[in-house]
Amino acid sequence: MKKRKSGVMLRKVSAGIIDVLLIIFALFLLTVVVADPLADVFFNTSRNAKLMNEIKRNYALSEDMGYQGEKEFVFFTTSKDYVDFKLNEYKKEHGLDIIDEEKEIELKTKYEVVYEQNKERYTLKLESDQEYISLSNKQRAIDYGIFLFTTLVSEIFFLYLIPFHLIKGQTLGMKMQGLYFVDKNNVLSTYKRGIIYFLVIYLIETVLVYTILGLDIILLIPILNLIVILFNKSRQTLHGLISGIKVVDYALEPVFKNISESINYKNKYETT
Repeated sequence: MKKRKSGVMLRKVSAGIIDVLLIIFALFLLTVVVADPLADVFFNTSRNAKLMNEIKRNYALSEDMGYQGEKEFVFFTTSKDYVDFKLNEYKKEHGLDIIDEEKEIELKTKYEVVYEQNKERYTLKLESDQEYISLSNKQRAIDYGIFLFTTLVSEIFFLYLIPFHLIKGQTLGMKMQGLYFVDKNNVLSTYKRGIIYFLVIYLIETVLVYTILGLDIILLIPILNLIVILFNKSRQTLHGLISGIKVVDYALEPVFKNISESINYKNKYETT
């Protein structure tokens, strides 16, 4: 068999990155084109968002946490935004181009204290508003449902249908890198093992992690799997270990369609 110049590990990582990017792209399309419009039709999400923003706007104005700009209401997201705005107001009010350094320090300190005090009052009011709490919880549930739906559809297509039904034994990323899904006998993995493989990725590595730790942590899953790969002799991912599926390079290892081919190969080449 012809040996490849680059390492198998590098191609595994490359294939994984390709598949992750494809899934992320599919997630984006599904969310924008399908999930968000459907959520708006069935749950009136645009109206909910408008009501939430109106409540936030009212409290923000009452606590001096924002200002009415020329185009739309703007929230001060940081103390720096607030301080800069108040300094500009001070300069306009006193007809100044530049504020004396000592005076500027004094004003900055004052405005930062005011901002923090207002922020605390604003937050307490917002958190005690029952309508806002209800709308916020509803939106959180909708967002969670959208996440479950879009990830389920995307991962089923790219990590189950393609490798175990459409392109036998390969995801699109693996096909580009010359890799195959096989079992311990190097036989192309069946759809039954593929179901386990997919469920581990979806339920444990996606849904469970998202539910407990949040969306941002999901981006760490490839890193966590890389750590798992480095610390087991078979160099497999978590989902690979649980499902009994491994990834091999067909140029370096034989890949068989069924167990009979595997047995015949072993009898022919591995017996003494």
